[in-house]
Amino acid sequence: PYILSKKAAEKAVVKSGVPYIILRPSLLYGPGDKRNLGFFLSLISRLPVVPIFDFKIQPLFVGDLVNIIGCCLDFKTKQIINIVGQETVALSDLLRRAKLLLNRHTCILRLPEFLVWFLKLISRCPYFPFPWWQIQPLLSNEIFSGDPWPDLFKIMPTRLDDGLKQTLE
Repeated sequence: PYILSKKAAEKAVVKSGVPYIILRPSLLYGPGDKRNLGFFLSLISRLPVVPIFDFKIQPLFVGDLVNIIGCCLDFKTKQIINIVGQETVALSDLLRRAKLLLNRHTCILRLPEFLVWFLKLISRCPYFPFPWWQIQPLLSNEIFSGDPWPDLFKIMPTRLDDGLKQTLE
């Protein structure tokens, strides 16, 4: 899976001896996102009821990552930087905010945790939109400690609500 190949690639870069900056962004969202958060946001605008497993995330607006990458072009260093969104939020709360922005009355149905085994089973079906290895981290409330990237790169982070507005336009 992706996470294993990413770790192997990072290890190869670090061992190479050349200057590098490895950015480790948290869950990205923004205009054009059709998977991840974009998938859930599209359900809000199309369905009367959206069933979810509630978990906490630190969404990072894609525009912030683009600005960070631009800043990295001037860095000549060997550094690994964890880039996380500035707000930790439950998926249900994020979807409620999106609901308000879209002026929708969608019901967000929080599913009980014992149904995870069912999700694990159907995620192995070829037409399911997400493979299990991509779903599993989302169910574990993985909250990462991030580096102080707004200070490091002199970038004003996009507020979650502002990023949601841009994503939903």
